[in-house]
Amino acid sequence: MGPYSLDGLHYAPITPDTMVWKTGMSDWVKAGTLPELQSLLTDKSRSDSLEEPPQKSGDISQQNIHITNTFQTHYPAPPNHLTEAIIVTIISALCCCSPVSVVLGIIAIVSANKVDTLASQGYREQATAESNKAQKMIYWAAGISIIWWIVTFIINLTTSIFSNLL
Repeated sequence: MGPYSLDGLHYAPITPDTMVWKTGMSDWVKAGTLPELQSLLTDKSRSDSLEEPPQKSGDISQQNIHITNTFQTHYPAPPNHLTEAIIVTIISALCCCSPVSVVLGIIAIVSANKVDTLASQGYREQATAESNKAQKMIYWAAGISIIWWIVTFIINLTTSIFSNLL
């Protein structure tokens, strides 16, 4: 969200834990740590409505403070499972020859590739959903590969046993 001027922050829904940044700062910090926001955060009469702030003329660009959602900045991206997806796809393609598990592995790779991009853009829920989808596809691909290998082994063993009996 933002940028907001100091006057505009009077109407913004911020708390001492809201992450803020302004020109000249190297990183985001909690609003409660900035001296210029202390009076705003402790002012009990401050309006919590979301009505538009009054417009002021003049250059206030040096006082703009960008606000971001704490949830997006403090929590790391969910695991992308890209390495596991690639390994399962390669093993499925080389060892098992199961086309279903190869396709599921490719779907897992595509989903895993989306996770970091979505998380970096602030779409944590979608990133988590893609991470979960990638993990599910990995499990399905691995499971189908194992079943495919077992069935193939049993068929080959049975064929070998019956051919020796005749």
